[in-house]
Amino acid sequence: MRRIWRNHWKSIIWAIFILVLCSIPGNQINKVKIIDIPQFDKFVHFFFYFVFTLLLISENNKLKLQKNVTVDAILIAASISLGYGGIIEIMQKELFINRGADIWDMVANTIGFLVAAISYRSVNKVTDRYI
Repeated sequence: MRRIWRNHWKSIIWAIFILVLCSIPGNQINKVKIIDIPQFDKFVHFFFYFVFTLLLISENNKLKLQKNVTVDAILIAASISLGYGGIIEIMQKELFINRGADIWDMVANTIGFLVAAISYRSVNKVTDRYI
């Protein structure tokens, strides 16, 4: 368990962050809207899963120091990121107050994953292998 935490603490913290924000009751979100842009929540979903995927790939990538990426790291990130997104949507429909599942949220999550997977090598180079 300690090894899992040591190797994956960034993605675990980010997953908790996603869970907390996605569990806020729907009627409370409208009270704290900072930006009133139509469909802004889709951008938020994209951003959440873009960052989550980058972290997951980085934590599972054996070629990070060579500024490359393994297929295994992308497949692991895909299963965790997209699976987690699906679970969050189900929880929003079934458990969370004044929330509902939205297929377009899953589309935004998936696009966030795809953009992160495609851009990982560039991000890794720019961040000097930090990500």
